[in-house]
Amino acid sequence: MEEPALPWRGVRVLEPAVLLAAPFASTLMADFGAEVIKLELPGSGDPMRQLAPIHKGQSLWWKATARNKKSATLDLRTPRGQELFRRLAAESDVVIENFRPGVMEHWGLGWETLHECNPKLIMVRQTGFGQFGPYAQHPAYGMIVECYAGLPDALGFSDTPPVGSSLGDYLAGLVIVYAIMFALYHRDVHGGPGQLIDNAASEAILRITAESRVPALHLGLPAPPKRSADRPYQSMGADDLRVAGFFQTADDRWCALHPGTAGTAIWANLVQVMGREDFLDEAAYPLGSPARQQRRQEIAEVVAQWFRAHTRDEVVSTAQRCNITIAPVYSVQDAMADPHFAARQSFVDVDDEDFGVLRMVNVTPRLSATPGAVLHPGPRVGEHNEEIYGDILKMTNAELRVLRDDGVI
Repeated sequence: MEEPALPWRGVRVLEPAVLLAAPFASTLMADFGAEVIKLELPGSGDPMRQLAPIHKGQSLWWKATARNKKSATLDLRTPRGQELFRRLAAESDVVIENFRPGVMEHWGLGWETLHECNPKLIMVRQTGFGQFGPYAQHPAYGMIVECYAGLPDALGFSDTPPVGSSLGDYLAGLVIVYAIMFALYHRDVHGGPGQLIDNAASEAILRITAESRVPALHLGLPAPPKRSADRPYQSMGADDLRVAGFFQTADDRWCALHPGTAGTAIWANLVQVMGREDFLDEAAYPLGSPARQQRRQEIAEVVAQWFRAHTRDEVVSTAQRCNITIAPVYSVQDAMADPHFAARQSFVDVDDEDFGVLRMVNVTPRLSATPGAVLHPGPRVGEHNEEIYGDILKMTNAELRVLRDDGVI
């Protein structure tokens, strides 16, 4: 079967990184045709192979995150492994690593060395806090850097523990991808050299959590409430009578309501459905007045009562029929069963040697001329050793046998 036209075909990525942020970035590149060479420790392989969910001894997380990649084994702690890495870097466009600052230098694989081997190389150094600064040497995972960037402080209730996640890892991965695009464009269009990309996950998260808050706090404006869940019914502004938020339905499910931007008919459609067109009359409630604050609370309570009087499906059906922006709060299982995602083929079935067929999230975004594709799930440890070392480095089977016997590959 002829492979689809993929926009990143011809770009080779060398990935000795482990776990989430950096490998997620290279997965996005592999989805669109980049040749991603995943370097794993001989024998044990990448730590992600041990992450749940595990079925029949196989990590499903690995199957999805390492899709479209090639696997080669290499022990970077050995002198011969380091030499092989330098040779591979000389034949690659991008290196993505996420070791603590100084580790690659200790192995003789730092930026200066690799740049000398390949002046066109783009090197991504993904860490929690960057290559310099007081925290640069601190160990960091997604949940840790999210705390420094203020994400858990903005989620949940103030009288319960903060809410952690792995969103910071995925956000950092997205930043890596567009940084590589910038660097490749500068190199290939403007004729520039390769360059170093210092991507701190904490800064990637700050770009989202602090975008509007930093200017406001700098000017001495009051800090917003610590936790978004402390405002279950939110207004769209200090004096806006429209409400937004999450509301529980009669069948103990949840829906989200957004009343639309100013000038749209969405809020008017909702109050008409509720039979409360009086909510559109704001003349009796002057801006900034206590009466206006009280009125907003009254409106929020009526909206909540309306949700509680209907099931989730009834609410969503009414919203779709009357052009109101309401959504059910889905689980992933709900999304998999939704006809909209089925129509768009948001999930794709991929042939797999262990399970026959394995379903996973499809490629996004959708390009009209060069769409991405999921060609295969995550490979076995060292599955492509002969191809990588033989075809790229022109090594013989005898040489590979020695390296394998010595534990280098």
